[in-house]
Formats: sequence, C-alpha cells, structure tokens
Amino acid sequence: MNFYKNCDKLSLRSEAIEHLIQLTYEDEDEDDHSIIDTTKSQLTVSLFKGKNKETGPLLHSYPLLFSEIEILFGICETTPTTALNGRSTLTDVIIPYFQVLSKQLFSDIVLNKFSASKLKNQKELFGNSIYEIMAIKLSKYLINCHNLFDELKPLVESTFSHFFNSLNSKFVTNDIFIILGIFKAANQISYKSSIHEKLVISGWKFLSLYDTKFKLIVQNDIGNETLSAYYSSNEDITSDIFLFEVLKVQTKIIESIFEFTNDCESFIEKMLVLKKNKEVEPETYGSVYEKNLSLFEKNKEFLTLITIHSKNKLQAFENIQLDISSFLYLNNFFEIQSLLLQTCSLNFFNFNIKNVNSCVSIFNNFVGIFTTNTFLPSAGFLKSIVAFASLMNYYTDEITSELVSFFPVLVTNNYVTTEFVENISTIFAHGLPALTEDAVVNSVYDISNLFGEGRDKFLHKRKMTLTKSFNDNVSRKKSVSLAPFQSMNILSKVLNKKNKGFNESSSSLGATNGSEVSVSELANSVKTVDTDDDYVIISDASVEKAVVSLTTIGSIFKDNSITGLILTILIQKFDSVSSSLDTYILENLHTLAIVMDKNEFNMIFKFLQQINIQTQDIDKKKALLSSKSKIAKTLKKSKKFNEDVYNAYLKFLLEDLDSVLPETSYEAKKHKKADTDQLFSNIKVFKEYVELLAEMLPDKNKDILIVETHTASLIRDLWIKLASYGFYFDIKLQRLQNCVDSKISIDTDALKIIALNTSQLAAFNPQNTSETSYKLNMILQRPVLSRITDFQSKILRKNFNYSNNLSDDQILFLTSAIMLEYHRLMISPEKTIALTLEYLLDDTIKQDFGNFFETFAKDMAHTICSSKKFRLQTSSKTYSDILNSAILKICSRNKEVQKSGFYVADKLISYLPECLNTKKSVFLCLNLLSTLYQSVYDVAKNKYELNIEYTVGKNHIVSLPLSEAWRKDTLRYFEQHCSSWFDILISRTPEATRALLFQYIFSKIEENYSSMDRVNYGVSFAKNKATSLNIGVTEPDSYLNQKIDNSLKSSNNYWSSVDHSISFLTATSSNHMFESKILQVQYTGLKNSIFDGGDATDKNVPLFLSTAAKLLSIDIEKEDKSKTASFICDIINASFIKSSSNSNLSFGVSCWGKLLSQYPELSGLFLTELVKMWDIHIKIPGFTLNENNGIGPCEESIMQYTPSNTNAIMEKAEKLLKQSTGYVELFKFIEELSVKTMQFSDNNILSDCFVQLIKSTTDVMESAGNINIHPALRFLKLRLFKTFFKIAESCHKRINKNSTETMYTIKNLSDVMKSLTTLCLKMFSTKALWPFGNDELAWDELYYTINSIYKILSSNLESQSSTRWKKFLIASCGIEMTVLQKVLVHELYTISIWSDLSSDSNSARTTAVSLTKLDENLVKDAFIIDVPLAASLIDRYVGWGGVNASSSKERAKMNTLFAELVNLSPLRTAKTYGPGLKHLSNSNFVKYGLLFEKVDPMSTLNYMLNVGEYNKFVKSSETLSVILQYFMKSLESFSSQVTFFYIPQIVQCLRYDNNGYVERFILDSGMINSYFAHQIIWNMKANKFKDDAMEVVDPVLGPKLYTIIEKLEASFSPKALEFYKNEFKFFSEVTEISGTLKPYVKKSKPEKKQVIDSEMAKIKVLPGVYLPSNPDGVVIDIDRKSGKPLQSHAKAPFMATFTIEKTNKEGGTFTEPLSAIFKVGDDCRQDVLALQLINCCKNIWAEVGLDVYVFPNRVTATDGGCGVIDVLPNSISRDMLGREAVNGLFEWFVSKFGSEYTPTFEKARLNFIKSLAGYSVISYILQFKDRHNGNIMYDDYGHVLHIDFGFIFDIVPGGVKFEAVPFKLTKEMVSVLGGSKNSLGYKLFEKLTIKAFLALRKHYKFIQNTIEPMMDSNLPCFGGKTIKHLQARLALDKSEADAAVFMKNKITRSYESNFTKGYDEFQKMTNGIPY
Repeated sequence: MNFYKNCDKLSLRSEAIEHLIQLTYEDEDEDDHSIIDTTKSQLTVSLFKGKNKETGPLLHSYPLLFSEIEILFGICETTPTTALNGRSTLTDVIIPYFQVLSKQLFSDIVLNKFSASKLKNQKELFGNSIYEIMAIKLSKYLINCHNLFDELKPLVESTFSHFFNSLNSKFVTNDIFIILGIFKAANQISYKSSIHEKLVISGWKFLSLYDTKFKLIVQNDIGNETLSAYYSSNEDITSDIFLFEVLKVQTKIIESIFEFTNDCESFIEKMLVLKKNKEVEPETYGSVYEKNLSLFEKNKEFLTLITIHSKNKLQAFENIQLDISSFLYLNNFFEIQSLLLQTCSLNFFNFNIKNVNSCVSIFNNFVGIFTTNTFLPSAGFLKSIVAFASLMNYYTDEITSELVSFFPVLVTNNYVTTEFVENISTIFAHGLPALTEDAVVNSVYDISNLFGEGRDKFLHKRKMTLTKSFNDNVSRKKSVSLAPFQSMNILSKVLNKKNKGFNESSSSLGATNGSEVSVSELANSVKTVDTDDDYVIISDASVEKAVVSLTTIGSIFKDNSITGLILTILIQKFDSVSSSLDTYILENLHTLAIVMDKNEFNMIFKFLQQINIQTQDIDKKKALLSSKSKIAKTLKKSKKFNEDVYNAYLKFLLEDLDSVLPETSYEAKKHKKADTDQLFSNIKVFKEYVELLAEMLPDKNKDILIVETHTASLIRDLWIKLASYGFYFDIKLQRLQNCVDSKISIDTDALKIIALNTSQLAAFNPQNTSETSYKLNMILQRPVLSRITDFQSKILRKNFNYSNNLSDDQILFLTSAIMLEYHRLMISPEKTIALTLEYLLDDTIKQDFGNFFETFAKDMAHTICSSKKFRLQTSSKTYSDILNSAILKICSRNKEVQKSGFYVADKLISYLPECLNTKKSVFLCLNLLSTLYQSVYDVAKNKYELNIEYTVGKNHIVSLPLSEAWRKDTLRYFEQHCSSWFDILISRTPEATRALLFQYIFSKIEENYSSMDRVNYGVSFAKNKATSLNIGVTEPDSYLNQKIDNSLKSSNNYWSSVDHSISFLTATSSNHMFESKILQVQYTGLKNSIFDGGDATDKNVPLFLSTAAKLLSIDIEKEDKSKTASFICDIINASFIKSSSNSNLSFGVSCWGKLLSQYPELSGLFLTELVKMWDIHIKIPGFTLNENNGIGPCEESIMQYTPSNTNAIMEKAEKLLKQSTGYVELFKFIEELSVKTMQFSDNNILSDCFVQLIKSTTDVMESAGNINIHPALRFLKLRLFKTFFKIAESCHKRINKNSTETMYTIKNLSDVMKSLTTLCLKMFSTKALWPFGNDELAWDELYYTINSIYKILSSNLESQSSTRWKKFLIASCGIEMTVLQKVLVHELYTISIWSDLSSDSNSARTTAVSLTKLDENLVKDAFIIDVPLAASLIDRYVGWGGVNASSSKERAKMNTLFAELVNLSPLRTAKTYGPGLKHLSNSNFVKYGLLFEKVDPMSTLNYMLNVGEYNKFVKSSETLSVILQYFMKSLESFSSQVTFFYIPQIVQCLRYDNNGYVERFILDSGMINSYFAHQIIWNMKANKFKDDAMEVVDPVLGPKLYTIIEKLEASFSPKALEFYKNEFKFFSEVTEISGTLKPYVKKSKPEKKQVIDSEMAKIKVLPGVYLPSNPDGVVIDIDRKSGKPLQSHAKAPFMATFTIEKTNKEGGTFTEPLSAIFKVGDDCRQDVLALQLINCCKNIWAEVGLDVYVFPNRVTATDGGCGVIDVLPNSISRDMLGREAVNGLFEWFVSKFGSEYTPTFEKARLNFIKSLAGYSVISYILQFKDRHNGNIMYDDYGHVLHIDFGFIFDIVPGGVKFEAVPFKLTKEMVSVLGGSKNSLGYKLFEKLTIKAFLALRKHYKFIQNTIEPMMDSNLPCFGGKTIKHLQARLALDKSEADAAVFMKNKITRSYESNFTKGYDEFQKMTNGIPY
C-alpha cells in the first residue's frame, strides 16, 4: 500500500486530485469547473447520473477500483468554498456511495491493499477495514459541509438520518464498520454545528439496538471476511467498541460547549478546577463559573439527555462480567467508564445526590477493592474517579472519608509511576479546599505515615477492605470473566507470578497493551491464580511517590499553614528513616518553593544550611547540590509570580557560598602546598555555585536582574573572589585563565550569565545614597597568594601599559573589573561599553586609577570594531545597539563620560558606518537632537519648573543637568558630530540614508496628528540632510511648515514644526496614489463620521482636511468648479471642530495657507466662508477669548490652609492654552490674507467681509461685559487686536468715499475702530500685574505683541506726515489710542523689569522705555472711557510702588483729581468701580454710597475701623448709617468660605460696632454655618481677656463677646446645639491635658508621657467632632499612645495623633492620621495672624502664577492662652536633624535625595529654592524673629518651612535685636543652593526672591488691610509704627526697578550675617538647640 509514512494520504495521485479540485473551488472568477466534472466522470457513479431510482440497487454491484478509491479520497479531503460546489459533490458522489457502502463491492487489488495486515500500523489514521475507511472519508466530507453551509444542513442530516433509520430493517454486518467510521470522522472534525449532537443521539439509539438485535446478526455472520480480519487483529466487535467512539465524540462536544480558563487534560478535571477557583477566588473566577453555568442552561436539553444515558450505562457496568483475556479490551473498558464519569460530572451544575448515585457506587466499589498491589491498565479512569470524588467534596461529604483513606493506597500502588502520582496528587489537591482544615491536615499525615515504620501496618489495615464475598467469588469461579474491579487484583497476581521482582519504576500505568503476556498465557494464569498471596511490602519507590504526592499537594493547595506543615514533616523525617527518603526529600523541595512566601522559605534556607554543615555523605551532598539546582531553576521559571522568594533564594546562595568558603591566611611560606590545596578546594566549591547561580539568573538583556543593594553587592563580590583565586582575563586569547594552574577552568557560559546580571564593581549609583568606596569592600581586604597579585600586576602592565604602583586590593579590583566587563561584552556587547564608562562617575576610581577605565572602554570599542572573530559573531543589530548606548552616554553630566561617548560613537561609525544605517540608530540621533533642543527650550521657558528627565523617542530616558550652558553646549557638539556622521553615511549609502531620513520625517507627521509641536529639531536636521542629497527632493514644505521663532535661533538657522502633511496626503498615500473616485469615497465617509456621527478624533479631522483639499485641487486642475464652494465650506467648518488635542485649527490653517498659495483666486470664497464660521464660533458659549476663565483677585479668593500648588494653577493655564491652539496661526493667516486681498483686489465685498469680521467680534465682546480673561491668554487677545488694527488699516486704504451701499464706509470703520480700541483698553482696567507664570517665552510673545500694537499707534499718531489714515484715527479714536499708548508703554516697562530678573544675558528687550509724566488730561480721558482704567493708570504711574512712586506730590495731585472725577460722576463710578466709594464726599456718599459695587472683604472690614483711610464715614454721623448698610451689603455678598478666613478681623471689628451691624452679621452667619459659629466662638473666647492667664478682661470687647456667645448658643437648632456641645466638650477634654501636665513641666519626658497617656485613655470620641484646626475632617478615633510632651520651659504643650475621616472629590470617604499640638497658657492669636498673612502672600503669588512655595498650617486660638496647631506633615526640624548626627544640611539632602547630580536631588533643590524664596520674603516683610533651628523645618520633598511665630513685626526675643538681619540665610542653606553666589541655584533663588517681593508690593494694601483691624487686639507684636515700618520694608516709595535693587541688597546682607551666627550660638548655649 502506497501510504506515506506518518501521513493520511493514500497516494500521490490522490493528493494531486485533492489539490486540483481545491484550486478549482477557490478560483472565484473561474466559471468552468471542467476539472471537477472530468474527475467525477472517472467514477462508476457517473454512469448512473440522472437515474436516481435505479442507482441504489445497481451502483454497489460494480467493484470499486483502486483508481476510483484514489479519486474518492481526493474529493473527500477537499473543502468546498460555496454551497453550490458542496451540493454538487454531495449529490453526485458522496451521498450515492455513502448510501450503498455496506453492500459495496471492491476489486481484489483494493481488498489486498486494505487488508488487515497492511492496515495494522495505520489503524489510528484509517481504521481496520476498507468499509470503515470509506465511511470515515465520506462522513468527513458530509460533516464539513454541514459545518460550512446552512443550506446543506438538511441534506446532510437527512443522509445520516436515513442511514441510522434504515438499520432497524436493513441491518447487515458491514454496517457496524460504517458506524465506526462515522464516529471516528466526527471525532476528527472540530465541533462547529449541531451535526455532532445529532450523531451522538443516533449513536445512543444504535447502542440500545445492538445488544438486543444486531449483536446476534454479527455473531452469526461467520463467513464475513472483514469481521474475521477484525478478530484476528484482537479487535473484538462488541457494543463497547461503539460506545467508546460515541463517548469520544460526546466528550468533544461538551468540552467545546464550555469555556474554561484552565488547561487540564480531561473535562472532569476542568470542572473540578472551575469549582475550586469559584470557591477559593470568587471575585476573580465567579464570573467564569456563572458564564459556564449559563452555557449549561443554554444547552440543557442535549446535555441532560447524554447525562442520563451515561448514568444508566455506568449502572449497567456495575454488575457486568468482564473478559480479561485482552489488555486492550480491559484498557478500553476502563477508559469508557472514565468518559462516562466525565459526562456525569455535568450533574454538578444542577447538583442532586440522586443524579450521581451510580458514580458514588462505582467509587465505593472501586475503593473497597483497590490495594497497593492492584493493577489497572487505564490511567484515565483513575484520574477521573479521583477527580469525581474531589469534585464531590464541594457538594457533600458523603465519600470524603473514603477518598482521604483511599488516596495514600493509590499513591503507593506498585504499578503507578512517579509522574502519575504527581498528576493524581494535583487532582486530589484541587478538592482539598472544600474540606475542613483538620481534614486536610489528616490527609497530609496519612500520606506522611508512609515514610515511617508504621507504614506497613497502615497499609495492611487498608488491605482488609477486600471483602470475603470477593474471595468467595474468586474461589467459586476460576474463569476469564470477572466482575470489573475484581479483575484488577487478579491481574496484579498474574503479573507477579510471571515476573517476580517486577520493576515498578519501569512500568507505566495504562502503558500495557497486551504484549507482555499473551492472551492464552493470561487466561491460563487467571485460572490458576491464588487469591491469598502475601501482601506486597512497600518499596523505596513508593516512598518516593509519597514525597512527590506531599510536595505536589502543597504546591497546588497554596495555603501557608499546610505548606509549612508539609515542609516541617519532611524536615523532621530527614536523617531519621533512610538515606533514600533523604534523597527523595531533597529532590522534591523545589516543588514547594514556588508557592511559599518569603518567611516560610526561610525554613528551607535553614534546612539546606544545616545539611550543608552536618553531612559528609557524598551521595547526600550530590543530592543537596541537585536540590539547590532544581530550586534555582524552578524559581527562575516562576520569578514573576514570587519575586520575593526568588530574591531571597538568590541571596541565600550567595551568602551560603561565603559560609562554605573558609578564609585562609597565606602569610607563612612553609604552608605553600597546603595553601594551594585549599585554593583548589575553594575553586571547586566556587565552580559549583557559579553553575547554580547561572541556572537561576536571567540570560537575556530584557530580563536583567534588579535586586536590593546587599544582593547586588554579593554578586559583585563573586568577581573579586574569582580574581583572588588566581583568575584573570587573557585579552589576546579572549578567555579566562588561571595563573596558578592553567588547566583550571570555569564554565564561560555561566560566567557570562552572571556578568549580565552584575552591576559595575564601582560606579556612582544615583538611587543608592549609601554607596561606599570600593576600598571598603571586605573581600578585597582578605589575604591572597602573593604570586597571584604579582602575576595579575604583570598582566595589567602587558595588556594595558598600566605602570602605576598598585596595592593588592587595587590589582584585584582592576582584574575583577576586566573579567566582569569582558564577560559582559561576550553576552551583552550593547550594554558593556556604556556601563564601563560609568566607572568614571566614581570619584574614588578617578582618583586611584586615573583614566584607566576611559582607556579600557576605548580598548573594548577597538576590539568590537577590529576583532574579526567578534565581527563574525555579532549581528548588525547588535552593533547598532552598541552605538546607541554610546550615543546616550553623550547625555552624561560627567565630562569624561561624555567625551568617551563621543569617541566610541565616532570610532564605531568610522569603522562600521553600517551600524548607524539602521532605523533605530538614525531615529535615536534625530530624537536626541530634538530632546536636547527641547531641554534648551525648557530652560528658556521656565527656570523654576525645569524638566530633568526626558524621554528620547519612546524607549530611552535621559537625565539632563539644569545648567543652561551644559544643555546648549551639548546640543551644539552633538549636532556637529551628527552632521559628520550623516555625511559619512550619505557618502556610502545615499539612497538608503535618504529613505531613513524621510521615514523619520513621516513618522513624526504620523505621531503629531494629536499634537502640534512648536519646533522639532530632529525633523529640521533630517530635512536639511535629505535636501543636501539633491535626489528628487521637491517641495519640502509639503510635509514641513516653517515656524521660525526669532527668540530661539538655532546654531544652523533651520528648524521645523511638524504640521502633519500639508501636501494633502491621505494617511498612507502620496499625491498620485489614489484615484479621485477612491478619495471621494474616503471624503464622504469621513464627512459623515465627523459632522453627523460626532467622531472628530485627532486623526479623522486632519485626514478629512487633507482629503477635501486634495479633491478640491483635483477639481480645480480639471477646471470643474461645481463643488468648490462645498469643499471650502467643509474645510473651514472642520477646522473649527474641537478634538481632544485641539490641534484641528492649526492643521486647518496650514491647509488654507497651502491652498491659497497654489490657488489665490479662491481667496474670496475662503474669506466669506471664514467670516460666517468665525461669527458662529465666537458666539458659542465657552469661547476661550470671551469667557470668565481668569484667576479671581487674590483679595476675594478663598483662603485655604494648604501648601502652595502652583502646578494646579499652571495646569489650568496650560489647559486654556491648549483649548486656544491654532488662534495665533488663524490671526496671522487673516492678517496676511487682508494684506494680499487689499493690495491686489478692488472688490469692496471682500473688504466688507473684513470689516464685518472685526465688527462681529467687537459686538460679541462688548455684549459680554467686563470679563475676567485668564492672564495666560492676554497675549492671544492682544494678538487678535493687533490683527484687527492691521486689517482696519488695509481696509481704510481701499475705502471708496462715495460708497454708501455696504458697511465699507468711513463711518462704519470709525465705529468699529473706536469699539476695538476701547475693548483693548479695558484689558488694562484692573490692577497692573506682573507677567503670569514662569514661561519666559510667553512673556516674550506678550512683549512682542504689545510692542507691535504700540508701534502701530506710534507710527500713526506721532508721525510728522499727515496721512489719510492718521487723520482717520485721530478723528475716530484718537483719545482712546493716546490713552492706550500710555498704558502699553507701562506694560512694556513692567515686562522688561520682570524678564530681566529671569535672564542671565542682556535681554533683547530694553527697560529704557520712554515713561513720560502722567498728564491730568490723559487721566480725565481715561475716566471717560472707563473708570477702573483711570484708577489703574494713576496706580501704574504715581501710586505706591509705581513708576514715579517717589513723587508724593504728584500722587496726591492725581488722587485729588480722581476724587473730583468720581464726585462729578458718582453713578457711573458706582456701576464699575467699587473702591471709588472712598473718594466720595459725605453728601454724595449719602446719596450714592449704597449703589456702589462691593469691595473685597478686608477693605469692607476696614470701613468699620476708627483708623485708616476709610474712617471718615464711620466718624461722621451723617454717613454712619449708610456705611454700616454698605458694610453689610458688601460683606454678605461673599460666601462663608471666604469670610471664614477673616474671623479674627471680624471679631476685632466688634470694638467699633456700636450699632450692632457686625454682631448681626456674626449671628446670621452662625445660624447658616455651624462651623463658622464654632470658629468665631473660639476666637471670641480667645479675645475676651487681655492676658494668657485669663484674669484681665478686655474692657471693650469682653462684655460684647460674652453677650454674642450667649446669643449664638441660643440661636442654635437642637441638632446644631448638640453638635456644638459635643464638639466643645471633646475639645476641652483634649486641651485640659496640657493643663494637667503643667505640674510635671520639670519632670522627665517618660513621666510626662505617662500622664498624657493616662488622660488620653479617658477621652471619649463623640460623634461628628472635629479638631478646631481641621474642620474639614471628622475625628473617628484617637491614637491613645501617640501623646508626646514637647519642649517648653514654663508651659506644657503636647502632641497627639487622631484618625480623621474626610470626603474626597468623588463623594467617597477616606481616613488619614493627623497630628496636632495643644497648648495652654500660650497665646496663639499671633500665630493665627502670621499664618493668615502667609496665606495672603500665597494667594498673591498664585494670582501671577509665581512658583513660590509656602505651607501655612492651620492654628486656632480657642480660649485665652489656649490653642491647637496642626503639625506640618512629613517634616523634621533642623534642630532634630542636628540631634540625629547629620553634620550639615547639604549632607542631609544627599542622604535623603541622593547625590547632588541626581534628578531627585535636583528636584529637591528646586523645591528648596522655591520655599526658601517664599519664606525669606515673608520673614523680611513680617519680621519673623526667633528663627533658631527648632523653628525651621524641612519636609520629605526638600521644602524649607517655618513654624512658631511668637515674635513678628515689632517684638523680638528678650527685647534684644540679636537678629538684626532681613531674614535667615545661612552658609549651609547656600551650600544646598549650589555653594556660592555664582551657582545656578543661588541665582535662581535670588531672582525668585526679588520677584516674590515685587509681587507683594503690588498688593501692599491687601496686606495692610489684613493687619490694621488687629492693631487694637492687645497682641504684643504691634508697636506704634507697625504700618509705617511695613511700608518702608516694602519700599513703596521706590519704582519697580529700584525696589528690585533694594531687595537684592537685602539678600546680600542676609547671607552669612554675623547676627544670624550669633543668634544660633545664643540658642545653642541657652536652649541646647544645635546649628
């Protein structure tokens, strides 16, 4: 027979026919199927085509020839592609032959080729007869058609149905072979349709008929040759053979129906694991179980039917008499039961004990007979029976005890293998979670009993389960037929008799196939077997299986207690039973290792260590080594699941190596031989551990080990040990050598793996601040043979010409480093050179070895380039990776490393230019250019929020220094090198290089669909180099848009932004890739998606714009303008659609510009559509430039006791800027369009469009009123005004004086210009502020825009010539423009001052702006335009801190003028300018006072005082009632969140509240807000007395406060009153602890703490209470052991910690600990005021986005001399740092954040600068004294913080001015800044401090107003001239420029002041506070 070996093809001809027909099927365009027809015509069936009625009787009578068989098989193996093809083949060939198959005749050749002898080796593929094989082939085709085509299902089903239905009346013997073939075919094809289910149902029906009817027919058909052939092949034809095939299909179906997440072998095992997972991990696997349950319900009808059949069949098997004459028959019988059990497991989805009774019965019978000597040929049945019982555990405990008892017997059965035990134990363990812990423990002990002396007794007792009935039955019936389970024990006795001393280890359960014992021998043996043979004693192999079982159970059960128990048992049994058991234990420990946690794993460590120390047995030592190896390999595989254990074991091995290698002294020469022996012994041990470690460590770059410091150090020590044993690396031979004995070697591959995972032996580690010098390495200090170091020294001189005198430790170190790095080079060359260069970062290495490592790295680079062997073994990709690692070293802060990086890169490219000619390397170079440029840009943009870590491309992160000089130099040098590198590349491979450059450019286009970069330096460089090739580079602007920023000149004057693809390309096309038709389809689809579907993604809109532009271009070229307007409308509309990145407008404007440059005739259409769209766009709510999105005035903002959060402020600004992306490009486009159209067109309609554009914009802005635009958007709005000014000028030049038909007239343009100028002026109506944020480039844009507008005004208003435009401007808006000029020149001056404070170089801006004297008439004009504008103008020029601040006369004059103007227009002022109220005369105040707008809360409160500039209305009886009403109106207009902050000032206003208005406000607010009521009551209690002892009542406030408190308490609702009582009771109990502690002030801290703990234990936490200092959270618990007495000489403050519950933004709750300090006898009101003022400063700085940091913690004064203070979190005082033995502040920063050059340190330093600047300014302005180290804190982020403000303003400690210095700035602070005044950090601090000072000056009134109400509060900090001194410190009589110089001098004076040193020394001497 011509079968291929291991192939199911019949012959080459058959296969050829198959392929021809299949190709014909798949040829869709080929209508001619002549090949198929020709093939069919060669079959006999073709003769009967059209004669269907006669086909049946006639076809089978024609013997099938072998050639026909080949054709049939070929056809059957094909897969039809259409239902038509399938139907044709079915009806013409397949079905006719299938219908007559049982009677079909075959030629003698066919019968010969398919004889039993020739089919013997092909059974699995073909079957046992030609009938079976034909049935398989035909059925496969039928089933495939059913699966593929719904139309053919009825035909296929009817064919099978007809066959099975006909059996009852026409059954012949050959039908049984067909049935076998049908089910084998079904089993070979995957389950996809219902045909499998229908066949299974038919199969069960056939089985029921077979035994009752068909069996007899088969038995009587003696002459059937095919049947005889089956019998001769030991293939008995019984119902079981059919059942087996049906069950296999049935199992296939159920496994396909359900969806399991486990990969178990059998269905029942999958069911078991599914249930176990659901019970053990319901959150993870509950949904999986429910899904499968729903699948069961979905298929319930079919599944129930087969379950019933299976259950009935199992019951029938219980009493069957089994023929044991054939091992194969026996095996099949048990496999059938296994499959039946699997189907019956479906009952567990709907569990009912009755449904599984038959299974339970089988289990009980089986367990009752099974012994250790039972032989069962089917492993599948054993697994199924145990899986069933284990699954039962989760539903009932009916058979649990039987399972637990049976399992040890199964484990030790003589015929099961170790592998089987592992599998069965896994199944058993899956059922254990259902048991109680006691039951699991008992199971473990049962198995462990198999180890000891009692094992035989245990198993003998189990043997008694063989019942007497069994013995009786056997003795009565000596035949080959037995009950099923009786046969198992008989078979075992047969095998024992035949083969005494049977070798269990070589047998495999289920592996026997009948060949070991012939059928006749087996029958004879069974008849003579004696059932009373002695019991077989357990062997060592069984002990091994017991160990395997235990460890497997532990690994699967995954319970720490059980795993620990198993490990404990194994350890206890070790060395107490037998050496074999000891070996088995060691060999299986690894199984437990993967599931143990770190603590349990320590038991294994100790166990292995103990064996290592105690045993001398060679076999045990080998087993120990093998055990360690297995554990290593196992943990390596499971590393990601149990990394802690992996790391712990790795550390154990490394430490274990140290413990087994004795230290040896080599001093005595007489012991030379002994020394050498010891060395060789050490090397032997070392080699073993090297191999162990290599097995455990990762062997690929991507998996390189990252471990904790100690482990990393131990791995590094391996190389030093290697050197100390005489090893060195021979550079010439490129291999490891030993100088003591050249024959000694260590596995190089193992060393490579270790090298891969070893960090450098000495290098700067940014993350490890405790890294010490290599000199302190203890391994290097160990003694070593002198001849080793002598030889290694010679090698160093020979290989590296290194002639320095080295000590032994230095020789060993260099030798070790060379070995390490060369081995690393062999496995990971791409990392080695870069890592070697990092040795240079270690100062000690540089000092001791000079440039050795630089030379070493260069030598390795030379080896890489010049070594032929290395080049042959190294791929081009690896060379590229080596180059990339060298290039990245160019970013190193270390000059030597950077220089070496350049050297290595140069060398590689000069030797092997191809290493650069890869996408990865080219992209890296270009991306790094972009990154370096971005870093320079960042420095220019913001020096106080610098980015330190940058991502290069997508895969590399580099850390760059903050130094602007470093960044610029590195960019310049790198660009020079890149230029030379690419020149080399271009000279060798120009085409390939060009392709890579363009690939990079287009990749950036793709990346930047979602973000429009300002400048992409890499794209610019790539474009420049590509252009230099002069190879087909046309229209470079087709993919680049030049956006040159003159403030950012590059070194080569070219840089480019990516604008996505302005050449209108589709996503992956070039200009001619798509036909117009395809583009139209894309255009329509995108349009529907964007405009109708709302799918305006970042890619859809740009792609739509490109597509529309391309179609428009095509139509214009074809002179088809029918759709032009439509395309333009779509292009403009789509451009204004917002997306997540807001980049559509930028992209759209780029498209417009490109189109109009090519087709200028479209300008008119573009303009008209643009005007329409703009008019719609600006009216949409939320239009960025017309929305109240600004930062509110700091005087009216909510004050929060939280740290500064400039990032949040800047994020809002960035968000607004992102939303406005594209507007600048739009305005520029409109401006350029106006110039072009006005120059070259006389069309008034176009000009009219421009005027309409301006008018519609101004109308919308005017209708919006006074909006507060965000300061970050000011330049954008000014840019709009500038554009409109330019447009207006262009339009005016084309005005036709006689035109009256359109808007395009002098009058209309005049109105528009006036509105435009007025709107521009109103932008400056508020208080003049400094430029927002720290973005210096944004300031440049603002300056440039303002200057442009200023020049437009100046060039026209101040020009000598009298042009039409000038006359027009003067006539229409001359006054407005003159005022605007004055405002703009001051803005330019302000920006120049601010910018110069940030720039190290001379700015392009000048501060010498012409600031002429303010004219009265100008003020009057400004007042007419806008009242706030006039006030702002006066403030800018003559106000305190203004340009002419020193002129008090001029200031008084302008203020008088403004007051006159206010009184002349009180109503107009009232509507727009609330602060104008103070300028009213008494009579006007009475008339108009209540009409005025509100003023800020502090100004409102100051109206109530008898002092200050507002007191005239309070003192006059005529105005008193009005001012009181205005006070109420203004104060009540603010939310309680705002007024909450000013409670101390409100309480002080009660001093002047003779009419009860303040009292009324307090009572009303208290009724609304309970927290406000509580806080103000506490404050009133604190202000009732004039002294801390609460003895002297304040004569003015005291009585009032008593009364108001009583009224407040009386006004509370019952609920509010209960809340009030609870809160005050709780807080009083906590505070009183401080009073209780007072008598113990002089006691020790432990004694004081005992008192605190005792008192805190008594406190009960009442519901809803909170800490007065933290009303945002509810106290839910107290840490009653947290009490801590604080240092104080006379008072008893203490600290305690509470658990606070807070609500997050989402409405959920969370808890956090909060510590607070409680004081009694200490006035906290002064701290409250100081922190209030710090908060005011914080809000002032936030208003201008100044990145200054302060943290005003909350302090609440709760009674006279009492208070509570929130502790600053995560902070420590400088005093405590000193007490913890930190020598200096800089050293603390290094220990906390890493070395000075690490990103973490740099970030911490920036935080320090920001906070030091903030607190320095505040300390100076508020005069903070007592600034010793106990009052200065440092937090975990590097911020400096100040606490304890007992001495501020006019009070100093002891009345002696020790601290006669502006603020504290010590030498150690400067050392953190950088070490000197010239350092970058110091300069940043200096400039930021000056800015912070200047910002506060603008708001001096706010600070002053906050202080003045407190002046009469009896606080000791106020002297007679507090306000006057405050004003002097703010230098209000100086201009901004002079004030900056003033503050700079204060900083200089503060630095290392002798006063600071003196006060610190005083504090050290008097209070023991170190410094």
